[in-house]
Amino acid sequence: MTVYRRGKTWWYVFQFGGRKIQESSGFRNKTAAIRAEAKRKTDLLERRAGFTKLKQAPKFDAFAEEFLEWSKQHHRPKTYGLHAWNFKTLKRFFGGKYLDDITTEMVENFKSVRKHEARKKSKDSRLITGTTVNRALETLKSMFYQAERMGYFVKNPVVGVQMFRQSLDSMRVITFDEQASYLAEARQPLRDIAEIMLDTGMRPEEVFRIKAENIDFKQMTIFNPFGKTKAARRAIPDDRQCLLAIEAPSERIRAPGDPVRLPVTCRRSEAHREREEGTPGRHRSG
Repeated sequence: MTVYRRGKTWWYVFQFGGRKIQESSGFRNKTAAIRAEAKRKTDLLERRAGFTKLKQAPKFDAFAEEFLEWSKQHHRPKTYGLHAWNFKTLKRFFGGKYLDDITTEMVENFKSVRKHEARKKSKDSRLITGTTVNRALETLKSMFYQAERMGYFVKNPVVGVQMFRQSLDSMRVITFDEQASYLAEARQPLRDIAEIMLDTGMRPEEVFRIKAENIDFKQMTIFNPFGKTKAARRAIPDDRQCLLAIEAPSERIRAPGDPVRLPVTCRRSEAHREREEGTPGRHRSG
């Protein structure tokens, strides 16, 4: 048996089935580490002998594709897209490894290295935010949970890894003067969208998917049926002026079940205006 100390924790390393098994025992006591190594070897032998129904862990790249197929069927498109995007980064660090070879130490190393990488296409060399790293860690954690559910012999290495604190440095509250200036210059329907968001605190995507049956003019509320969190499902009180902004352009309120026809971004709204008016687009400088 080979155990050694790294920092204050004892690790073990041995060969099994042509593979190098090198893991943290999680103990600071050498005797406990030796017992942990013996148990790990016993588990591997029992699995090979067929005494356990747990399946041998697959490689990261193969199971990542399997996880994405599962995510595509069980998650909303935005969640699936986020997982797919995160795997582009995760494969740089864990590609080629078996799932049971990925340790908590490796995850901590990924967390540290990734946090000090520069953003792509950033002109001021800004670094990756803690929020971006956290999202990748959540994807990795979800993948290991799915591997456990499918009966693979793995231990989730992300459990216990502390996430970065969410930074609010990029958040800025607009002033009343800025609000007034924007509303004065905004074209329709962006003006109505902005007024609804300012009055209700709704997210842009929540406003875009407002349906006729979600609006109660008697109770003066807008019902949001779903969102990013459970708390997003709510009835939002609103004033008469804001509700009239929704009611007035009747062509935007369709039959029950049809969403309000609102553009998703300013760019799309501008393109829509150009198509309606037959005017050429304005070119952005730079």
